[in-house]
Amino acid sequence: MKPSVEAVPVTAQMSRLLAEMREIYRSGDLRRAERLCSDALASHGDWPEASNLLAQILLRSRRQQQALRLAQRCVDMQPGVAVFHDTLAAALSATGQHAEALREIDRCVELAPRFGATHALRGRILDRLGRPEEAADAYQRALAYPDTAEAAVVYTRLGTARMNSGDLDAAEAAFRQALALDKDLADARRGLAQVGQRREISHTHVNA
Repeated sequence: MKPSVEAVPVTAQMSRLLAEMREIYRSGDLRRAERLCSDALASHGDWPEASNLLAQILLRSRRQQQALRLAQRCVDMQPGVAVFHDTLAAALSATGQHAEALREIDRCVELAPRFGATHALRGRILDRLGRPEEAADAYQRALAYPDTAEAAVVYTRLGTARMNSGDLDAAEAAFRQALALDKDLADARRGLAQVGQRREISHTHVNA
């Protein structure tokens, strides 16, 4: 049994500080965001929202094991918060624990079924588990929600999943949609080329 950990009550001042730290994180200044998060946790103790943000920063900084420990602590403190399961799933997958990551992301979907980014992450985890048809379904769900960031990238991943499951027409449509959103997206261009190559191979085999 995990030890019981209680989160500190969040004051209005802490909420303002958290909003500032999130804005710095979104701007890409990871070093400053990490420093502020670390200082905040040193001052305020077990503050799961700040710990979760720090775990996300560490993931982007490729310090997966540290991120995993923090993300697990957040879930231990507040297991009913969807975004903490999302971060833990990302950390587990980043450390190669894809089956465990899938369990966490499924819990996140249970808690927040209409969060597009969660479905996109679920698709990536399923891809890593070699389950392209299920991955494609998850990407498709992600694209149904307006909060899904980088839709062109998600369409590209959908195209790859469709291609890997053998549906070349659906793969082509997804890659073309990605390019309609970002005409310079190299992965989508490569995917479209691969669809053409697979069709040529299939045609050659049929006529052999």
